[in-house]
Amino acid sequence: MRAWAAMIVLLTTLTTGRAALAGPPESNERVSRGQGGKTAQIEATVELVVAHGKNDGKGIDPRLAKHKELQSPPFSSYNSYALLEETTRPLAQNKPVALQLPDGGELRVVLDDFEGKGERPGRFVLKAIVKKPGGDESTVQVKAKPGAIFFVAGQKHDKGILVLGIKVR
Repeated sequence: MRAWAAMIVLLTTLTTGRAALAGPPESNERVSRGQGGKTAQIEATVELVVAHGKNDGKGIDPRLAKHKELQSPPFSSYNSYALLEETTRPLAQNKPVALQLPDGGELRVVLDDFEGKGERPGRFVLKAIVKKPGGDESTVQVKAKPGAIFFVAGQKHDKGILVLGIKVR
């Protein structure tokens, strides 16, 4: 039993030592140290976009024109997109950011981790949780490149759908 306890202490020390020696993460993320400087907390900024897709012939809101994904399948099955909300919020590891949706539901974004290997660009490991007005939840886990937007869609709303854009820096 003592051997196992000693091994756990050794592994914990080695793991903590490696994390401390690894140096700072990529410049697009911030790290804060906890008590004693041993705990690294990943922090970032999340940009959230809420758009309403419909087939009413009004076209794409000019503020959404930069998101070419909305003009490609499966999003192109709607010929109009209106920007309902766009917000930027701080995002800290394991601390959900919540946004009320126009249909009465909620979007929560959780930053789980940041993965980076050598010279390859790192990726944020995120969960996007959409709670529908009836209480059902859908969860998508994504490894997102810093600064790249991804979209989650499918919630029916007012003769169309809600499209949720998420970008982390």
